[in-house]
Amino acid sequence: MAADNSTENSKTDFIFLEAQNAFEDGRIDDYYFLMRRAAALAPNDTFIAGKIAEINILMPTSDSTIMREAYTAMKNRFLADPTYDVYATMFANIAAQANNIDDVIAVWSKLDSLQPQRSEPAVNLAEALMGKFARTNDTTSAIRALNLFNRLESRLGPTIPVTSRKISTYLMLKDTAAILNELDHLTSAAPADVDAQLLTGTVYQNLQMPDKALEFFNKAQAIDPENGQVYICKAEFFRNRGDSVAYDKEVFKALESQELEFDQKFELLTGYVTKLYTDTLQWPRIGEMFAIMQDLNPGEARLHDFYSSYNDAIGQKELAAEQLSYSIALDPSNPMRWSDLSILYFNLNDTAKALETAKEAHALYPEEPGFYLLEASALQMQGKDEEALKVLEGIDSLEYGNPILESNLYATRGDILSRLNREDEAQKAYKHAVDANPDNYMAMNNWAYHNAQKGVDLDAAELYASIACAGSPDDPTVIDTYAWVLFKKKEYDKAKTEINRALKLLGVMPGEEGENKTGRELSSEIFDHAGDIYFWNQEPKQAVEFWKQALELEPENELIKKKVRDGTYHFE
Repeated sequence: MAADNSTENSKTDFIFLEAQNAFEDGRIDDYYFLMRRAAALAPNDTFIAGKIAEINILMPTSDSTIMREAYTAMKNRFLADPTYDVYATMFANIAAQANNIDDVIAVWSKLDSLQPQRSEPAVNLAEALMGKFARTNDTTSAIRALNLFNRLESRLGPTIPVTSRKISTYLMLKDTAAILNELDHLTSAAPADVDAQLLTGTVYQNLQMPDKALEFFNKAQAIDPENGQVYICKAEFFRNRGDSVAYDKEVFKALESQELEFDQKFELLTGYVTKLYTDTLQWPRIGEMFAIMQDLNPGEARLHDFYSSYNDAIGQKELAAEQLSYSIALDPSNPMRWSDLSILYFNLNDTAKALETAKEAHALYPEEPGFYLLEASALQMQGKDEEALKVLEGIDSLEYGNPILESNLYATRGDILSRLNREDEAQKAYKHAVDANPDNYMAMNNWAYHNAQKGVDLDAAELYASIACAGSPDDPTVIDTYAWVLFKKKEYDKAKTEINRALKLLGVMPGEEGENKTGRELSSEIFDHAGDIYFWNQEPKQAVEFWKQALELEPENELIKKKVRDGTYHFE
């Protein structure tokens, strides 16, 4: 028996209403399922097909076939009722994303023909035509765009948005005479409009006509001497001309302007500082600029952030920390600020403040792994290994999206456990660190050194030390570890070769002139190791010299004292 169409229609309407309810409740899966049911009952309904297409286009699992079908469905929905602006605009946007410029032009052509009194369809059509010209160099499209702009201008009069678009089109057509004509037309129609003068000056500047450009910038300034945008345009003009004195003058005026928004001034300041901060002669001027900005914008945390970064870049770490502390006082909700401040204190060798900052941040952001590392590192540097280890107790339950940070945390745990002689736990921590980041050469180095000191699994220690050396070939600390592992394996010749490499990098190789190219402070440990290695290579006199150097750096070390006094190697 044939179905009753009215019954089918009622069922479709009911399902559609249920779908709408699901959508309003946020049940998108139910909405999609119900819409597909409605489409099965009404396969020719372009409205329902279009709704399903909207979802399919957004779904990341949609393949090319589904996307083509969705595109066609949205196109058919538009064609079924071109007067409905929402679906017309939606299809035009989808067509633009798909680079189907002809479909974009078709949509706006249709809307412009149906609504010639509206500006938006005409403007969108003209821009689509300009887009086609840019791709295909089809001058017919450019001429159509210009005709549309002229039509708008005849109704609205010369305006900056329309004139700007016309000038862009003429630039694409390389018609300089037409551009100049448009500028004359605009400035004649709006002689007291600052924006019109600025646009004209900017175009002349782009056309490499600096005298005319400055003329119109000055006209704009005469109309409104307090207009900050004028100073920005003039600053850019003088920067391009290489006139640094005039550029500075205009930048200062812009920063002092009460009319400019903070974002505009901040962008100008950023460009100025980024370009000139390496010139020490500019530092006083830059300091003045920051002072002006902070006086006028006392509550802007990102201004203090930038001032901190600037001070850090020029080596003023204390001022950098001070500015960052102001940022945090204004806005403590950015974890990166806390992290940067703690690191600054580490750089200043102020572990007390580094610890204080890290602790406060850790309490605010208990799920941020970085603050575990900062707090534990500060405690470790203060010799509070047990406390540092307690801080790291929670790292096993953290969710990491950063394998480098995870590796560093477990490597730090390994270092602490090693010093506490908790052998098995240290081995597990180091293994976790290397598994998380196989490029963590320092973790490999420390693991190898730990094994060498304990005299365990020396073959593994040699492997990790050699990998660390390959990854950090210019690090004398890493090379020293490799030499020490070889010494523990009684491979004295190889150990001597490696310790000599480390000494040479530090500029302290006996009999060779050199300098410490690494910038590292000398430690007693490397000289002590060198002494031991040379002693077991049958060179006791040179060994004693190395031990003496070690003792100078660590005069309270009793074991080294015994080596120097007795002129021989001593087992610990």
